[in-house]
Amino acid sequence: MKQLTDYERGFIEGVIDSEGSITLNKKVLMLRKNKRGWTPNIRLEIANNSLEFLGKIQEILGTNIKPVSKKGSRNYKIALRHKVIRELFPQICLIIKENRRLLTLELLSTLKIGINKYTNSAEYENRIQEIVGKWK
Repeated sequence: MKQLTDYERGFIEGVIDSEGSITLNKKVLMLRKNKRGWTPNIRLEIANNSLEFLGKIQEILGTNIKPVSKKGSRNYKIALRHKVIRELFPQICLIIKENRRLLTLELLSTLKIGINKYTNSAEYENRIQEIVGKWK
């Protein structure tokens, strides 16, 4: 993702604070035979009924996100996942959702990346649980 200009940063900050939703849920995983685990799944969704508006967001973020809508609905949304959020959130500051942005950055910096990201030590799992507990 590119470095945002001041204009783009302000636009994206306003969009996320007003039309955005930063959510966290647990993604259940099968680690090994009969052993289940989970990993935090963070999403940023932006909903609007204007495809032109969502297209501008796509243009600014330089992503290939396709707006989706439910059958019969004129409301569209785009969803951003870890990779884009990891690059976007350090560049912006929010007003209403600033606490969620900071917790997201803390969680993403703690999550292990790579082949062994789901083989967790007790210390690692406790740290993730601590951050997730602050989310509410």
